[in-house]
Amino acid sequence: MFDRLKDVRLDSIIHSFREYSADTNVNKIDLGMGVYRDSEGITPIPQSVRIAQKWHLASETQKTYLAPEGIPHINSRFQDLIFGKRYSDSRIQTIQTPGGTCGLKLTALLLKRLNSGTTIWIGAPAYLNHKSIFQDSGLRVGYFASTNQRHQAFLESYIEAISLMKRDDAIVLQACCHNPTGVKLKETDWHLILNECGKVGVLPIIDSAYFGLGDGLKNDLYPLRYIVKNLPQAIIVSSCSKNFGLYRERVGFLSVVGNKKKDLDNCFSHILKDARGMYTSPPAFGAFIVDLILSQPTLKSMWLSENRVMRNRLIDLRSSVACVLRDIGFNVDACRAIEDGRGLFALLDLDDYQVTQLKKIHGIYLLDNSRINIAGLNKYNIDYFKSSIASVI
Repeated sequence: MFDRLKDVRLDSIIHSFREYSADTNVNKIDLGMGVYRDSEGITPIPQSVRIAQKWHLASETQKTYLAPEGIPHINSRFQDLIFGKRYSDSRIQTIQTPGGTCGLKLTALLLKRLNSGTTIWIGAPAYLNHKSIFQDSGLRVGYFASTNQRHQAFLESYIEAISLMKRDDAIVLQACCHNPTGVKLKETDWHLILNECGKVGVLPIIDSAYFGLGDGLKNDLYPLRYIVKNLPQAIIVSSCSKNFGLYRERVGFLSVVGNKKKDLDNCFSHILKDARGMYTSPPAFGAFIVDLILSQPTLKSMWLSENRVMRNRLIDLRSSVACVLRDIGFNVDACRAIEDGRGLFALLDLDDYQVTQLKKIHGIYLLDNSRINIAGLNKYNIDYFKSSIASVI
């Protein structure tokens, strides 16, 4: 029966990494894979993580399964971190998931069960995997413009799009460090966007994958904390890959915000049923590391300091990249957007031919939509990056 299948190309993130790995160019640069890298081009293991995993391994006594929801006290501690304080289980309930991606998939399956006619709205330019997760779950996906022609947040488009959505539609919003643009929303923007969701009856799905790497925890988590104080319902999906450096451990959390414990209990009965069918038991090792870091004051202080180092490097890098691009006459608005943005990503606004030339001739690997990971650049390769960009514009 396998002969009935046709080849499916993986998204350009995976495809770009495979192309990079196969390239023999000694000057090649990987700007496609979305991981943090330090000034030496390494994706480091934070010292707080090294200590926590050493402690955990020394005290671990078993490797038995976890329940589908993970470990309740770890879920509660993480909930305290992202929402700023403890809320009752009649307002928020949280489970552990294998990374943010599984949290989004469980969300998609829940929404499909709640209302198969729901449309999931995503701002464009969009993170590539969002469409696949929701569409492959049988949901309709629609798009609206989230940035304008000057590469700025297009607030008017958000508000207009939400006002035209149907009640019980859902909108995917990124809490901070927008992938792929890096464009940031102000607190007043969040008020207007989220209040419009509440007015129309649109469910916000907040993808919080980069908190801590934008403007610090308080600012990066602002929309989550605004929601729990002001909106009746929302879904929050969080990842610990980037901010804890736990990419391989697949540590994520899914939180549902509601107004009635019975409704949340019912929600999670369906979510856990789907989790049981998908993976049964979430990974434990990374979750224990996160819990140790958050529960031990010395480790938490160390982690916050390490986050600050990563955050400041990214801010400095964005300025450096904008500067070298201005030197070669690059688009002024694009340069400003890179400098003003936050997080790992930026769009270079290059066409397909220019992206292909960068890959084939120069070994500069970026995504098909010209997204680059700023953290892939450093003092050793930024001049080569500059000359390569100059040759294709």
